[in-house]
Amino acid sequence: GRWDEAWEVLEWARRMAVETGMDVVHRSASATCAQLAALRGQVATARDLAARATAGLDPAASRSVGVRARGGRGLAAAVDGGWEEAYSTLRGLVLDGAPAHPHLALYALPDLVTAAVRTGRDQEAREVAALLADRTVGGSARLRILTAHATAPTSPNDAEHHFTTALEEPLGERWPVERARVAVDYGAWLRRRRRVRDAR
Repeated sequence: GRWDEAWEVLEWARRMAVETGMDVVHRSASATCAQLAALRGQVATARDLAARATAGLDPAASRSVGVRARGGRGLAAAVDGGWEEAYSTLRGLVLDGAPAHPHLALYALPDLVTAAVRTGRDQEAREVAALLADRTVGGSARLRILTAHATAPTSPNDAEHHFTTALEEPLGERWPVERARVAVDYGAWLRRRRRVRDAR
């Protein structure tokens, strides 16, 4: 959650990569900046950084850059309310039933689940949530939070259990942004059930 510090480090990495000719490092840092800009609501900046990160790059040649940039573009579209665009962008995080990158793609799959749900693709949302759960068995606390968050909207009968599991993760305070996003979605879910006090 230390976004200003993160931005400074990424900008330093971009400068150093240019000076030392490390193209992939520069692209990776730019793609990560795109994700951070999207989280901050800086949609135009996020789109520009993601485009720069992948300009002239074969995504298959550097899956890590492609996945980071796709995550940034998809999140920017979601922040802008473009759920169809978010879905079509984030859909590329899954290739042939597997994450496009063995671990980096996992962190953006909850956003794909959200976009799928928002565009009426409930079955696909369930499949992606199940894929994430399968790939994160025994994973970190952060991945447990993300998995529970992604599973909640795809499990109508157990949604509250998954939301509270994500929020009650003992190590969750280390990832305040992920926890806050769970809280917002849980609040919206409660509000739709007319549990206004709980939602607030």
